[in-house]
Amino acid sequence: MNHRRVQRALFSMLHDEHFASALRRGEDWAREGLSEDEWRLLAAADPAAITADRDGRRRTQAMGNVLKEFLLSASAADAAGRALGAGFLSSRGFHRAVREDGSIPLAFLAFAEEQAREWGDDGVTTLLAVEGALARERRARRARPTPGPREIVLAPEAGTAVVPAGAAAFAESWRARLDGAELVPSPRPAGEETLLIVTRPTAGGFGAPEVTVETLGELAAPLFRLAREPVGPQGRRRYAEERGATLDELDAFLDDFVTEGVLLRG
Repeated sequence: MNHRRVQRALFSMLHDEHFASALRRGEDWAREGLSEDEWRLLAAADPAAITADRDGRRRTQAMGNVLKEFLLSASAADAAGRALGAGFLSSRGFHRAVREDGSIPLAFLAFAEEQAREWGDDGVTTLLAVEGALARERRARRARPTPGPREIVLAPEAGTAVVPAGAAAFAESWRARLDGAELVPSPRPAGEETLLIVTRPTAGGFGAPEVTVETLGELAAPLFRLAREPVGPQGRRRYAEERGATLDELDAFLDDFVTEGVLLRG
């Protein structure tokens, strides 16, 4: 018997009585991955004990933990009279993430993005693009190649994300609105922008990592996307000349990013 599998299934049962009922009935989607002995053990659990959740506190706490990473998106949905993530704890995506030991916040993101598309809400969709990019970067585990002589490459803690044009500014405006500023209008994005997202551990390595976000300009954005792999001087020179600059001018522009540890230079 795999106790970890049992614990995961029990977690789903505790947060979704519909899942618990489906598992007791032996429905394939609910008992997926469980051995016969594991399923019988869970199916025999007292239903009253499993579903007991005074005032819905357990579900409220679970949703609160997930929504910490999507506060702007949730507040924009709330302002429009909608509840972002309503029904998530009963979704197949939630149960799949639990069963496979995946990321529950990223499963929530996929669920919320589908909600926003159905609502046709540009504001929520745009905020989810930003907060979703941050959520993915917090969980990214990368091993960048070591740059050779005169090559540059993004540092392992740096990543890029393409989002709707104006998304970063809109997110900052909405954050200001939560602090009491005037309501900002929903964007009607035309085009895209690239975010540079840098994730670094906190001092001592405790707590959630620190995340900084910067919108890259037209000169830097394509290069930073290319720099997921080492870019040598010939590639940078060609890149610069296509934009009416020289290699020296481009490298001088990149010096600050190298100093900050966002780019690694060989």
